[in-house]
Amino acid sequence: MHKKNRNRALILIKRVIIFTALVLMGVFVLAFAAVKETDTVDNKTTGVPGYRTTAAVELPARIADAAPLRQAHSATSDSPPEAPVPFLASLDFNRRELTSEIMEQYPNGKFVPRKIHNEAWTIGEHLEFEVTYSFYSAGTATMSVLDILPVNGGRCYQIQTTARSNEFISSFYEVRDTVNSYIDTVGIFSRRFEKVLREGRYKTDRYVDFYPDRLIALNTRQNHALTEIPLYIQDILSSLYYIRTFDLEVGKNVAVVTYADGKVYPLKVIIHKRENVTVPAGTFSCLKIEPILQSEGIFRQKGKLIIWVTDDRYKIPVKMESKVMIGNIATKLVSYQTGVAR
Repeated sequence: MHKKNRNRALILIKRVIIFTALVLMGVFVLAFAAVKETDTVDNKTTGVPGYRTTAAVELPARIADAAPLRQAHSATSDSPPEAPVPFLASLDFNRRELTSEIMEQYPNGKFVPRKIHNEAWTIGEHLEFEVTYSFYSAGTATMSVLDILPVNGGRCYQIQTTARSNEFISSFYEVRDTVNSYIDTVGIFSRRFEKVLREGRYKTDRYVDFYPDRLIALNTRQNHALTEIPLYIQDILSSLYYIRTFDLEVGKNVAVVTYADGKVYPLKVIIHKRENVTVPAGTFSCLKIEPILQSEGIFRQKGKLIIWVTDDRYKIPVKMESKVMIGNIATKLVSYQTGVAR
C-alpha cells in the first residue's frame, strides 16, 4: 500500500512539474517573456474617463544596420509546415478604440518615419521547435512570418507564434496558445499585439493597439488601459524580430524598449560569445545572447533566458533555454525554411 501511494505521489509530482513547464511554455516561445518585472510602474491619472496611463521610457539609439550577406541556410524539413492558426476573422484591423477625449489629449502628428534595413526575415519564414522540460518532451512551438496586412495606419508583417502541448500532456493539461505581432514593414516596430491563450481551463484573449502618431498604446483587455509610449515601441515578440535585423557583435550590447501588460520595459541584450550548437535541425554556428532588464530601482531581473541565434544575416533562433525552480525548459529547432522577399 505504501509503495502504491508513493508511486501515485511520484506521478502527481511529475505532472505538477510538467504542468508548470507547460504554463511557462506558451510565454517562453515569445523569447523575452522570461524577463519580467516584480514591481509595477506608478500609474498617473489621464483625466480621460475609463483610461489610465503609464509614463514613457526614453528610446535608445538604433545601432548599425546588418553586415554583408553570408550564405543562407536551406530548409531541413521534408514535410510541409503545419498550417498557421487563422487570425480572428471577425476582427477589424483598422478598429480604433480612440475616443474624442483621447484624441484631444493626445493629438496626432508625433510620428517620425524611419527605415530599418531588414535582410534577416520576411514572408514565408517558418520555424518549428520541440519543447522539453529537463528530459521530458512537453510539446511543440512554431514561429512564422505569415503575411503583410494594413494595421493601424501602416503595412505590417503578421508574425505568429504557437505553443502546443503533446498528446500526453494534453490528456491532463492542454496548451493551445497563439500570439500575433504586427510589425511595421519599414520601421520594424509594433503596431498591434494579440495574445490568445488556452491553457487548461484558463482562457484569455488580449489585444493591444499602438498609435505611433499619438505615442500611446491602448490595451483593450485591461479596462482600455492607456499607456504613453516612445517612438518605435516593440512588443515582447517583435523585440526578437527587431534584434534579428541588427549586426550583432560579441561584447556589444543592444538596447530595446518593450511594451508588455500596460507597462514599458527597458531591455538590454548581452551578446556573450560564439558557439557551435547542435539541435535536431542540424549544427549551427551561433551567437549566444541574453536579454535582461535594466534595473533602475523599480525593476528586478526575474528568471534567466539564453538564446542562441545563427551567426549570419538571418539570426534564426536555434535554441532557447530558461532555468526554472526545478530543472530547465528548452526549445530546440527541429526544422526551418527561410522566407522569400516580395
